[in-house]
Amino acid sequence: VVDAPKLGSDAMPQLRRSFSPSRAQPSAAAAAAAAAPPDVAPHVPAANAAAGSCCAAAPTPAAPAQGGEAPTAAFEAKETVLIFDWDDTVMPSSWIQEQGLRLDDGSSLSDWHREQLDVAAVAAAETLRLAKQRGTVVLVTNAERGWIELSCQKFMPILIPALESVKVLSARTTYENAQHMTPVDWKLCAFANEIARIYGLANLTAPTRRKNVVSLGDSVHEREALLRATHLLPNCRSKSLKFTERPDISQICKQHTLVTTCFDKIVHHDGNLDLCIKCT
Repeated sequence: VVDAPKLGSDAMPQLRRSFSPSRAQPSAAAAAAAAAPPDVAPHVPAANAAAGSCCAAAPTPAAPAQGGEAPTAAFEAKETVLIFDWDDTVMPSSWIQEQGLRLDDGSSLSDWHREQLDVAAVAAAETLRLAKQRGTVVLVTNAERGWIELSCQKFMPILIPALESVKVLSARTTYENAQHMTPVDWKLCAFANEIARIYGLANLTAPTRRKNVVSLGDSVHEREALLRATHLLPNCRSKSLKFTERPDISQICKQHTLVTTCFDKIVHHDGNLDLCIKCT
């Protein structure tokens, strides 16, 4: 494990990384094993801090471009896909449940609840705003179809404008069947199909076309889905930002504030990243 340069200004927490082998053209055996889950490297624990911190496990430097020169240009929006989870990433669902709040009309929000949720919505909206400027954004949830729209309308109505032009997808409703029974299967199908849809088959398989896929979510399911969906794609940078599981509402706000502070550095980093975010 080595200390890497800071991604942002002096206020940006130190990013620690351990290196794994660079991407290489897959062998026949590797291609045959593509359907199997890759080894998931553990996250490097990060010291908790009031403002939050980032740590990384197993990022890799980018593979050199043709001619032996590593690309240095920032990624264009057409080269970048950003996939967001919803529950406990954008929507503070665990906190909402702990507060005894429900989606039905019999559950009403107090002024204090509304104030707290509005603050979280503003923080999440800023992350989504930046993401929409930097690439194509997709929201993928393992909840049933309609949950994102209904929960946003009830708990975070001021976030609704930020979801305009963003595709919302229920991985469970779309992909659950006898062959895909687990949450990670649903997410993997959703990630792989959305990545293919956005890039198009020609660009997806072209070694000369850069691909830059960023996943933001609180579960290991997003991380594993990202790794499995991208690890055989040529000239692809995969970047996982794992948020805290079951965060309280203040942690949701801090995580989004931290991410927006270093958003461009993460998106335009010319290599793979595996980050976990810790906020207290």
